Amino acid sequence: MNSLAPPPHVRDAMSMKWRSAIEALAILPLLTAGAVLSGAAWKLLAAQVVLMLVLSALVEAAWALVRRQRMEGRFLLYGALFALMVDRTSPGCVAAAIALGVLAGKKPLGSARLQHLHPALTAFVLLHVISPGACGGLLARNMPVGLASLWALALFLATGIRSWRPVLATFLGAVPAIALVAPFCGLSPWLSAWGPWLFAMTWFLVDPRGEPFMPAAQWVYGILCGALTALLLVPGAGGPAPVMLAALLMNAVAPVLDDIAVLRNIALRDSDVVKAIL
Repeated sequence: MNSLAPPPHVRDAMSMKWRSAIEALAILPLLTAGAVLSGAAWKLLAAQVVLMLVLSALVEAAWALVRRQRMEGRFLLYGALFALMVDRTSPGCVAAAIALGVLAGKKPLGSARLQHLHPALTAFVLLHVISPGACGGLLARNMPVGLASLWALALFLATGIRSWRPVLATFLGAVPAIALVAPFCGLSPWLSAWGPWLFAMTWFLVDPRGEPFMPAAQWVYGILCGALTALLLVPGAGGPAPVMLAALLMNAVAPVLDDIAVLRNIALRDSDVVKAIL
């Protein structure tokens, strides 16, 4: 019978501090790449990162005040990730998107889940709807984003703050989907977007707060994630937007997969009890 997946979903104080420290170390190559590729405009990138951090902190503080809860330190990560995903244009739209993203990422009605939608991911999709030209940022650089995401993913798996099941399942879902469609459209859609794809998987798809908790649900979730992100990268779509949209959709589906896995476990347990009685 399946049980809850082991940590990293446990939220004791020490595990949260350890996870935050590893995530800060993992995002350093992305921030460095963003500064180097910005050239003389690195100061503008730094200002944008600070602005996103401040806005995320304000929204998180307001939410904690209204809900009478403690502030979560991960708003720093949300702000930094979002700053790397947008261009230095339309500051008003960018500010509105991160504020709405942090709010939309919460689940006010209460739930066993820690997060409903990833705030930075939600903000990116909202910004793509409001101002498509403002999306892109570092994600437009395929190779640097891919290499930095590989480093982060390796670090997450080595330290155990990410589960290996959805990672492996994502690759298992993506490969058959690409093989199915590649004869009709070639490999160029995936070769041009493997960096954003790895970025989305590392920071959004396999985030403990957005993925399912149950092991069986994690396998299904990963396979669906891989297949959906691969199929949405059709010719003409281009860029990181299809990958991020697929990641957001799978974040929304994750609680349903958990519920199905729990109901299946209950049914198996009840059948075992009936067999024992008979």
